[in-house]
Amino acid sequence: MHADYWVGAAAQEITPPSEWIAQRRIHLWGYASRSGPALGVRDTIGSRALAIRDSANTCIVLVAVDVCVWHTSLSQTIRVRVTRATGIPGEHILINVTHTHSAPVTVVIPTWNPGVDHPEVEYLKFLQDQVIGSIIQAVGQQQLATLHWTRGRTRIGINRHVQDGVYDETLDVLVVMDGRENPIAIAFFHGCHPTALTDLDVISADYVGVARDIVEQTHGGIAIFFQGCAGTIKPAVKEVVQTGKTLGEDVNALVHGSMNGLSGAIRTHSLQLELALQPVDPSALERAKSTGDPNLRCWAEHVSRLGDSNSDKLATQIQGVRIGARSSAWYLAASAHEIVAEFTKPIRAIAPSQRLTLLGYTHSQMAYLPTQDVLANPACEFPAWQNYEGSMAFVWYGHRAPFTPESENMFITSHTKLFDALGEDF
Repeated sequence: MHADYWVGAAAQEITPPSEWIAQRRIHLWGYASRSGPALGVRDTIGSRALAIRDSANTCIVLVAVDVCVWHTSLSQTIRVRVTRATGIPGEHILINVTHTHSAPVTVVIPTWNPGVDHPEVEYLKFLQDQVIGSIIQAVGQQQLATLHWTRGRTRIGINRHVQDGVYDETLDVLVVMDGRENPIAIAFFHGCHPTALTDLDVISADYVGVARDIVEQTHGGIAIFFQGCAGTIKPAVKEVVQTGKTLGEDVNALVHGSMNGLSGAIRTHSLQLELALQPVDPSALERAKSTGDPNLRCWAEHVSRLGDSNSDKLATQIQGVRIGARSSAWYLAASAHEIVAEFTKPIRAIAPSQRLTLLGYTHSQMAYLPTQDVLANPACEFPAWQNYEGSMAFVWYGHRAPFTPESENMFITSHTKLFDALGEDF
């Protein structure tokens, strides 16, 4: 196959220095039950970047970062600095987080436990430098390459919201080969919470790291995992090695099988949605202030302090990428926030015949985005634990209330506009 692209891949470690951990400066984000700082490192975490340039010199960079939560300000800072260093437009840089629940705090959210409510300032600077370093290194290592895409299935997850609920088993794989047909990188895409690790006090990439190691040991190159629509999906087995081994072996099987070559230009397009939040419920605030749950009280006090300055909307970016043309094209639609798996079917239905990969956790991750079906089963009473993705999650993220019912349709229909902007194939 003719090499249509120049591609580079690189990885930089983002594990905090051991002395910071020993000084008890690093807290981990993702579990409410944590009461203290990280105690050690099970396995390293990192930033992995894939830079792809077409024959017209259009370059797109796909980045995966092993952290749990992410704010748009981080993406903006990284994009500006990379543009200054490389000339690549910021809107051509896609930053996805793997969502491991065993990584350091990276954002300020006042409703979390003390220590977890803000990041370590030095670590945040270190993190940004390492992510930027991975991107610049990937761009600098670009070489002639071919791109190959395939789709299969994996069953590492289950729906945690309702028994036998929706689970998108789609596993997409993108393989980058150099001129000698050796892998430069193997990127794989799936939606499942990285919460298989049972030791909550150590830093880890969770099952993601296990799967990447298996793929790299088998094929070489750099393995990169991108997180899909995992909002309602958890590992089927609460065992990190077993879950990662299953995913890694499923990827390897696809790499050994038949793949589709990509050929043609790169195009990217972004949309910015302003999804509306429901009004503040004064009675809910009063109930929360008198509850025995300290986090509910903290949320109620936080929302009350904000008063009229409390935002009634949440910015939600959706970035689309097309690599190739016509029948050889591959499409990627990546949204901010924790998108529930129940969105995958209606979005795929917009373009059922296309090679379309769906991601959440991209550019910003500051809320859950549930469908109306998720909100109705069980009925959502805010703020309460019974419907986590539609209720209590908005407390943890510090929002005044869940999204309005209109947000679901707005989110789905925006993908039609996105696909139209990406080209003639939709």
